[in-house]
Amino acid sequence: MLKGKSTIRLFDAASGRTVDEQTNENMITDAVSRLLNPPADYTSYGVSPAQAYADALPLISKGMAGILLWDNTIAENASTVLPPSGVNQVGHAGGAYSGNNPYRGSLNAAETADIPNGKRFVWDFTTAQANGEIKCLSLTSFDGGNTGWDEGADSTGFYKFIGNQVTPYLDVNSYCIGETERGVWVFASVNSKTVTLKYYRAFNSAAVGLSVNPQTAPVLYDTKTFQSIGYIKNPTHWVIYDGIAHSVSCINADSRTFNHAVIDIKNGTLVKEETITLDTLPEGYELNSNYSHGYFYKDWLYIGGLKDRYYYPMCYSSAGKYMGEVIPAGWSGGLETVWGTSDGWLIFNRGNIWAKGLKYRKVPHNISDEYYYSTCYSYRANEILPYITIGYRRSSSYPSLCKITPYLATINNLASAVTKTAAQTMKITYEITET
Repeated sequence: MLKGKSTIRLFDAASGRTVDEQTNENMITDAVSRLLNPPADYTSYGVSPAQAYADALPLISKGMAGILLWDNTIAENASTVLPPSGVNQVGHAGGAYSGNNPYRGSLNAAETADIPNGKRFVWDFTTAQANGEIKCLSLTSFDGGNTGWDEGADSTGFYKFIGNQVTPYLDVNSYCIGETERGVWVFASVNSKTVTLKYYRAFNSAAVGLSVNPQTAPVLYDTKTFQSIGYIKNPTHWVIYDGIAHSVSCINADSRTFNHAVIDIKNGTLVKEETITLDTLPEGYELNSNYSHGYFYKDWLYIGGLKDRYYYPMCYSSAGKYMGEVIPAGWSGGLETVWGTSDGWLIFNRGNIWAKGLKYRKVPHNISDEYYYSTCYSYRANEILPYITIGYRRSSSYPSLCKITPYLATINNLASAVTKTAAQTMKITYEITET
């Protein structure tokens, strides 16, 4: 059993005296066990489970070798492995660092050491780093500590691509949109008004379980088609949750009308199509019938509005009522969905933003322009975090596995908030042991 204890100390920078100190114990989340038990069936063709967690071993010295600092407490729920909404990053640290990032501290290598049955990590924060109120600490991976979350993220290690299915899954001009049950992957294509769903089974039998023989190709066992009125768009832009796909495409830019199609991907049926008319456009924005894609998720509608050569996400209600803009600093345009979280975040991976209504969480962008990720739903998405399923694609796509590195390995709510100012330095000592 793993056990963690943290000590956080604030020092007056001028005199060096200790102005605040407290020690707290933490709980271990499910991130650790999930990390070591990756969903190998998601990448059973050509990817070994060891590839998923090789960078996290030894667990204590790598998989829990970073720290995240939060401005609010986090409910001590073992299944919480990503920061929930309403919790923002104050600071983070992994390895040695000497840059100017106001969030990122540095590993104190001289004081970090092995201890009986575990490891003692020590991180230092200068007067310019991690200033603000701190209510919670979380251990994370070494890469996650270096990367961090939100505006402080400054590396390309936020998402770690692990591996993908290879040629037996490659169905040209068809895109892998998700897994509807254990080992059943669905590919979708749209040709004018005809939507085709192809169902591949990756295993010999769901009852028998996983087949990892790299010579065993998935089997196409069912194909379903249906007719639409002609506006369902490229499946890479579908948003899928609870087994239902939502396609939103522009009908007419001048009249601000969009088609919203609802598709049951497990049964291969069109549930409904409706027209949503946007009540207004914010000043300075315009729509493009070909590129103003829409994304529908949990009663929120996001539309890509063109402004200053980039497409920014505008937020509407499900009925088309304008709610506001979602524009993070440093936005570089472009929207590609990957996945939605259980507490309502929609991940626009290519545009380095998670959105929830008018709230947003900025994350690093490390997806190439040539090969990038798209929607790939899993019926058990929230059971495998910090792993996520993605569609790795160019002209087609196939199921792949990715990992979010700044996961919450521990939740350590402080007994009382610590407020760090620019007149103080901070040292965090975290001991993690196995008993």
